[in-house]
Amino acid sequence: HEEPSPRMTYLLSTSQYRWFLSLTRSVVSLSSALFNLRHLVPFALCLAIAFHLSTVRADPGDFATNPFSANSLLGPDNTASDPVTISARVQTQAGTKVLIVIAELGPGWHLYSLDQKPGGPRPTKISLDPTSAFVPSSSFTAKPPPTKKTIEGVPGWEGLVVEEHTGRVTWTAPLEKNDQVEGTAVSGNVSLQLCEDNACTPPQTIAFTADLHGTTPAITTTAIQHLPERGHLAIKGSVGTLTKDTAGCHFWPISVELMPETGWHLYAPKSAATTEVGQGKPSIVSLVPHGKITVCSILADEAHLVEEPELREAGAVEGPVVFTVQVEPPEENSNNVSPEDRQLDVIIGYQTCSDITCDPPWASRLRISLPEDETGTPTLAFSDSRYGEASQKPALVTLPSTAKPPSAA
Repeated sequence: HEEPSPRMTYLLSTSQYRWFLSLTRSVVSLSSALFNLRHLVPFALCLAIAFHLSTVRADPGDFATNPFSANSLLGPDNTASDPVTISARVQTQAGTKVLIVIAELGPGWHLYSLDQKPGGPRPTKISLDPTSAFVPSSSFTAKPPPTKKTIEGVPGWEGLVVEEHTGRVTWTAPLEKNDQVEGTAVSGNVSLQLCEDNACTPPQTIAFTADLHGTTPAITTTAIQHLPERGHLAIKGSVGTLTKDTAGCHFWPISVELMPETGWHLYAPKSAATTEVGQGKPSIVSLVPHGKITVCSILADEAHLVEEPELREAGAVEGPVVFTVQVEPPEENSNNVSPEDRQLDVIIGYQTCSDITCDPPWASRLRISLPEDETGTPTLAFSDSRYGEASQKPALVTLPSTAKPPSAA
């Protein structure tokens, strides 16, 4: 059978833990009414043994058979560092404007190429926001090119070609003007997964901005992750570089990426929660301001609709859904700005479905706390919420002009 991915293994083990806690609470409550203490002790012992056996059965086996994760996937409680910096700039070369994105990795770490084939590790992806003043006119190229290795002697991975980058990698792409946007600023994000010989970090998305007349400082960030109580997905949050757009908004781009598990899908972003009867709930965003923070705009990356006609008509999308919330801090000369005035809650509503069933609609709350000045960095914290709370007053989301299906393999 097919080995589960490292992230799936992490999600599975977390789900088992939640199940065990829930079952234990139920048993303790029931035992207080039906058993005395001397009956409960052997029963609890049996329960612990059963849980241990189920964990052994759920383990994907020898992680050594998975060349992309080795023995562990770094979770939120793991203190290992996440050494990656992303920087970007726009230059004019031979009369053509070129976007340059640079990733610098710490010793012993690697990421995977933009062209990594399906069936193996997670490929790196560079996406530009629809509000960028320029858009790529052709694909990104990497320098130096990735190192290619063919997996041999590993069942399930035999013959798979893995493309890795280590150290420093520079991606470049020629740009053309976006006629719908004025100015010279380019903003986007890099989605990647870092691995070393014996561990991989959870996938993360790092935002960047660049301008024709300047270079963005390097961004060092670790995306935080959230595993909701309901739903077959993981959620990542990350902070980009403080920037200023042509409209005069001075903001931090906060990226939120919803990543469904294999075999599950989300629904396309919308600015309203209304759907036809029997259709899945759209991905929405709602804002709960605490004080003097302004949100310039909320952007959604291009969604790739699934190919199956009925699901496509319902708005089902393949792969992640990514929102970018542009958060502007209070004026520096504002009087009596309290810590609460620098906080903003963003509620993200979603629903995950497979081909045969759907989870109940759910939501996650992201609390954004801005620093006192521009030398600091915003902090992020996730918690669970309800879809009904997100649907009370959905915020306006700027969508790409079209949503296209995934390209044929």
